[in-house]
Amino acid sequence: SKMEVKKLIAEIDDQWDLDSQVSKHFTLRELLFGTNDRLLKSLSLDDQLVFLRSIQSSLDENVLWNLRSTAFLLEIIRAYLQEPVYVTCGYRPFSWEIYKGRSGNSKHATGEAADITFETADLDFVYDWIMTNIRIGGRGINRALSFIHIDSRPVFAEWSY
Repeated sequence: SKMEVKKLIAEIDDQWDLDSQVSKHFTLRELLFGTNDRLLKSLSLDDQLVFLRSIQSSLDENVLWNLRSTAFLLEIIRAYLQEPVYVTCGYRPFSWEIYKGRSGNSKHATGEAADITFETADLDFVYDWIMTNIRIGGRGINRALSFIHIDSRPVFAEWSY
């Protein structure tokens, strides 16, 4: 129910302070639920409960450390663009990945990845800039769904969707 969702969010907030700044422009809430909670809002009520429970049971200092590294990459992109970077998807716990039929090997499952989009910046322009200027981490562009995946793995990796 919606009450259960609100209760779980309040419990996560009590433990981790969802409004805390992970970096200058990104809060923990944004890296967990997406900008303006867009990831959370895109889920059915039942899936919201599963997602929130998976966050509640898996969020720890290691994930927070990884989210800081991811946010650092987002800050670099934001500084170059001089416009907000919107998170469509950030941390997706391993148990959530398995629940959704995925392998669980995604960098999202460790807090090392974010899918991002922009208000005005052209996706291909931003992707080309990332390819030229950020030489570590993984990246992929999904033109059909209008997002760029970026992650903070220590080596370079690229793919397309």
